[in-house]
Amino acid sequence: MNPTQTKSSAVNNVLLNNDLTNDVLPTPDTAPNILQYSQLKPIPKSIDVMVVMARAFWTKGDLDNAMIWLNKALAMTVKRADIWYDKANLLLLQDKTVEAVVCFDRGFQLDDPNINDLHQIGTLAKEQKQFDIAVRCFERVVSAYEDYPNIYYDLIYTTYWNRAYTRTIELCDIALNKTPDVVYFWFMRGYAYREQRLYPQAIESFEKAAQIDPYHPELLGILFGLKTKIGDWDNLTDLTEQMITSMDARYPIAAPFDFVAACDAPQQQLYCAESYVQRNGFMEKPLTTERFDFTEQIQSRIKVAYVSADFYNHATAILMAELFEIHNKERFEIYAYSYGEDIEDEWRIRLRNAFEHFHEVSAWDDKSIAEHIQAQNISIVIDLKGYTTHSRTGIFSYRPAPIQINYIGFPGTMGASFIDYIIADNTLIPPHLERFYSEKIIRLPHTYQPNDRHRIIGDTVPSRAEVGLPESGFVYCCFNNPYKVMPETFSAWMRILHAVPNSVLWLLKDEPETEANLKHQASMAGVDASRLIFAERRSIPEHLARHMLADLFLDTLPYNAHTTTSDALWTGLPVLTCMGQSFASRVAASLLNACGLTELITESRADYEKLAIELAYDPTKLATIRAKLIANRDKHPLFDTVRYAKNLETAFETIIRLANDNKPPASFTVIE
Repeated sequence: MNPTQTKSSAVNNVLLNNDLTNDVLPTPDTAPNILQYSQLKPIPKSIDVMVVMARAFWTKGDLDNAMIWLNKALAMTVKRADIWYDKANLLLLQDKTVEAVVCFDRGFQLDDPNINDLHQIGTLAKEQKQFDIAVRCFERVVSAYEDYPNIYYDLIYTTYWNRAYTRTIELCDIALNKTPDVVYFWFMRGYAYREQRLYPQAIESFEKAAQIDPYHPELLGILFGLKTKIGDWDNLTDLTEQMITSMDARYPIAAPFDFVAACDAPQQQLYCAESYVQRNGFMEKPLTTERFDFTEQIQSRIKVAYVSADFYNHATAILMAELFEIHNKERFEIYAYSYGEDIEDEWRIRLRNAFEHFHEVSAWDDKSIAEHIQAQNISIVIDLKGYTTHSRTGIFSYRPAPIQINYIGFPGTMGASFIDYIIADNTLIPPHLERFYSEKIIRLPHTYQPNDRHRIIGDTVPSRAEVGLPESGFVYCCFNNPYKVMPETFSAWMRILHAVPNSVLWLLKDEPETEANLKHQASMAGVDASRLIFAERRSIPEHLARHMLADLFLDTLPYNAHTTTSDALWTGLPVLTCMGQSFASRVAASLLNACGLTELITESRADYEKLAIELAYDPTKLATIRAKLIANRDKHPLFDTVRYAKNLETAFETIIRLANDNKPPASFTVIE
């Protein structure tokens, strides 16, 4: 069906010609007669006559007047499907697809449309992300052809995106009962269970999919992420090896964020990012080929835009809030493009005030956002999401600014030609690892990570009993999200607990299954499960305050604590890390370097375990390190946000000069 041809039998009831009595459709010949009549005599207040007038103007090509008459008809009645169809078709001619779909939907609810019409309008609604309308259309299609499994694809997709997860699962089960070997149905079933936080059921669904097609794009990565989230390590080692081997063969079996947590291999992470770009069609497609003129901004103010979904109480905002506030506004004009949920919390309010321009663009498509950025004549655009949750990489594929940067959100390369730079430091990406990044490297002099000196530590430190800790004994802690805890790291922790009998391990509470599984793993390692204590999630000030009760923070590998390391160091809690080869595995070392605590950086698991045990048995040495940390907070670069901002702005000016001189992006280190 061509939607512009959708009509109902009511077309045959219109009144035409000079006496408005003949049952014929307006034509180029008859339309002028109707319009001439309307100028000589009052138009009867009849719905049918208004429809006739609309069609007469439409036939003449006067779409604006046609719409006026259709709206007059609808003002008298909303119960005529044919009028809704006419308005929908007229809106399509005006490229107002979203509004047209709504009008078709109104007509369908009054009418008994044919299945082809329903399917085509449902497809149009799906393309426009009008999922509630798409669901209504596809439900009627499925009811007519429920014995055909392929008919379920569109309805399953739209119920999922319409957040009707129970219905999605029900439809998947119906479809799988007919065709049990279709990966798509297992995939969507797993997604729907995941959204309901029913992780064991989600894992079961994705495992079924993997049995059918283990090389299905991103499948193994999703399965890995779910299993590590709840500490389900059954066959995890085999799964990890399969992921790495498949990535070596360039199979796109994981999204970059899932793969970062799975391995410490920067070469494979580059493969993963590049395949993700190709698979998702993120090819560079510039809005313009004209050369950007930097002259005015070099002489006045450089325009910089930060783009993210996380301008609210989120780790990224928590780290960067003060940086946004203290940017040199005389030298830089700072924009924010927020495409995430409009969460109006205290952080969103603070960030609104920090930016000179704050644009809410969550309802816009990628190209519209890119066009707006370009229209502002912005020189540097910064992606704060990379490949993390809710990322919008498509925005940057349009190259809305001449210089584009990967910064803070995603700990690795984006593998994309349209991202010119990544902000790092010499610890994160030393020269011998630079070849594993598609971007050129901006090395800040101390650490890549900004910090906010105004983060509040709660006034009240709870007692050990209040948080479930024993009254005495050594407290190791790790407040990372559980998906960062790999079996090898956990095994090291268990050996540490064996060696320090009066110690406990304090972890962050997440899903019920996570706690049960980790306690089971502790028991399997011969450690009393009661020595694992799980901390409830608290407000940021309360969470920071309870760090005072811990003795040593144990970092994870290959995905370090990032914001969580800064949290611990800010409260005066020493962090012990083991540094790997990938970006994500070197962040804690970067932060410790910037805080003058290189003695807490190890390069092997054996040294990591040895030092963790040694510090528990040598309270004097640990106290010396803690005192050094507290002293260094005020004089070392990690928490010197003003110093950090100046170095970052120097980097911005450097890349602007390179671009203005018509030189390609190049790696460099900022010198203070």
